[in-house]
Amino acid sequence: MTPEPSPAPLRYDRGALLADYARAMIGLVLCAGILLFLDPIAWVAWPLMAGLGLFAAFLLQTLAKDRTRIAADADGLQAVVDLGPLSIRNSIQWEDLQTVKLRFYATKRKSREGWMQLTLKDGATTVKLESTLDGFAAIAKTAGTVAGRRDLPLDTPTRENFLEVGVRLIEQT
Repeated sequence: MTPEPSPAPLRYDRGALLADYARAMIGLVLCAGILLFLDPIAWVAWPLMAGLGLFAAFLLQTLAKDRTRIAADADGLQAVVDLGPLSIRNSIQWEDLQTVKLRFYATKRKSREGWMQLTLKDGATTVKLESTLDGFAAIAKTAGTVAGRRDLPLDTPTRENFLEVGVRLIEQT
């Protein structure tokens, strides 16, 4: 089972990206505002500066996801992050796939709400995709099918998460 060639590159969900941009900007404004206008004492300023750095990193990560284009076909997967003069291209051929991990991250304890992250490695290249990517389920199913067909070792959480997305893996012997 391989995905049909994408007529257009796959992108991350616009609504999820806008929510992440809003979270990053609110965090930056709050931290910077307190630092600039309230002149906090050192033991308050240091955590605020750390928060400022974390929210800035989150903003950059969101920008990278916004500029990411994924193409999947019968041969493999290509991810391109276009940041103007800096363009990062990663590709993995299904036949070279060595490691597959599918993780679920809950937003609340003991909750079924959250997101999944698919990690694909071919030895030299690693591509990580989140479930907010359009076409994520098809790519995850393909990766699971390829992993099963190639008898790649999969840990228990990955096996359980593949069952959640509808991929029944063949037991390894």
